[in-house]
Amino acid sequence: MGRITVATTTKPDRPSAAGTAPSSAAAIVSGYVTDLGEARRIFTLFRDQRSDLSLRFDGEPQTFTGHVLDVDDASFLLENIRPRSGLSLLKGDDPFSLTGRSEGIFVYAEELRTVAALVDRGVPYYRVPLPERLLYQQRRGAARFRIPLRVATHGAEVLVTRSEGQLISAAIIDISVGGCRCVFEGFPYPALEVGDQISGCEINIPRLLNLQAEGSIRHVDYDKDSNNTFCGIEFMEMDITDRRRLEQFVQTLAKAAKR
Repeated sequence: MGRITVATTTKPDRPSAAGTAPSSAAAIVSGYVTDLGEARRIFTLFRDQRSDLSLRFDGEPQTFTGHVLDVDDASFLLENIRPRSGLSLLKGDDPFSLTGRSEGIFVYAEELRTVAALVDRGVPYYRVPLPERLLYQQRRGAARFRIPLRVATHGAEVLVTRSEGQLISAAIIDISVGGCRCVFEGFPYPALEVGDQISGCEINIPRLLNLQAEGSIRHVDYDKDSNNTFCGIEFMEMDITDRRRLEQFVQTLAKAAKR
């Protein structure tokens, strides 16, 4: 998937009363998703968050809303269409566009069509193929940078202490001053859930970075083909010294990425 940073704003750090410093940048990342696997993960987020989707039909001034009921490898199910007059439009194979916002994400797709109208216990829902081209924009707390291979080979991991005291580790894929994306081998049990609070989050990159933070799970995606669980962690509370150390490390990655 191609992604382009189209806007970046920076705000000065202001230590909180708890002695922590917030992230220092906000960015909008924009691009087109053409991979169906990535599109499936995005629509799964809308399903899990029960976020509204807005539907617009050609020649119809009314905007309709709906929710994602489920997602598979090639399609998604739409339900809860409002106003109800939109049901006949979906049954009629009318082309429509779709927009949605969830967790700082904006998506847009057009020329979508219903391929099946279904009913379960009197409740209608509609099967729609996943879009082959999906505009994707995400507002992030900070630009993320992948951990270079030369660094990752020496170990770049996050150690997560869960609320029940369980300690699990994951390899870091990318990192920013606001959080990191990581991958766990297999499927952690108990299952990780969006919104889970992490009392202990230790970032350990040998000889380069070691820090402690409190965090929150922002997204979870299990890939059965690789038997890996991909997870996004937002850093919530962090000592100012550790925050400065993290910022310096991210700045180093940013400079290396420009070379």
